[in-house]
Amino acid sequence: MKLRRKKPRRLRLVGGAIVLTGVVLYEQGLVILKWLALQASSNVPGNVKQVTALLDHPAFNINNPNNCYSLFLGFARSVVNFHAEDGSGYKFLGDSIIKARRLVPSCEMGMMLIDQSA
Repeated sequence: MKLRRKKPRRLRLVGGAIVLTGVVLYEQGLVILKWLALQASSNVPGNVKQVTALLDHPAFNINNPNNCYSLFLGFARSVVNFHAEDGSGYKFLGDSIIKARRLVPSCEMGMMLIDQSA
């Protein structure tokens, strides 16, 4: 008997609600933060593109420190993508933190946690 591997499914956000195969899971802020962290911390190679796209997603607000922590710290925990051989992980996170610090000075102290997680 052969076992077939199914393609991994991703949760996606549709109109402010987290959806998996057409079923609405939840529409509240804390779940959105968890969703952002889960997407960002994925060890699927090349996830930098997906995380970069999340910066423009309606659920992400760079002016909200909790959104920044979820996305950026989640990404820093992805060994595969943060430490990518081409340096794209370092570039993405560095550029994102600089942008967040300019817009929201209160993010500065929390972002220092990234130095400890790497």
